[in-house]
Amino acid sequence: MGFTADVVPLLDGRAFANLKLRLANNKGDELDGIFEGRHFSFEYQPARIKSIARLEPQPRRWFKRND
Repeated sequence: MGFTADVVPLLDGRAFANLKLRLANNKGDELDGIFEGRHFSFEYQPARIKSIARLEPQPRRWFKRND
């Protein structure tokens, strides 16, 4: 994964994430998932990724609203 030099300052210190979801029931109105974040650190000269830290996975659950 690479970023151009002008993009690096915009991303430095930001968290990025993956969200894995699956159906929690047969009705299709609930989703279970895991939020897995990553924190990127960059160097500027030359622009490159210095480190990637994995954040603790967090469980997530969504329910369909019937408004």
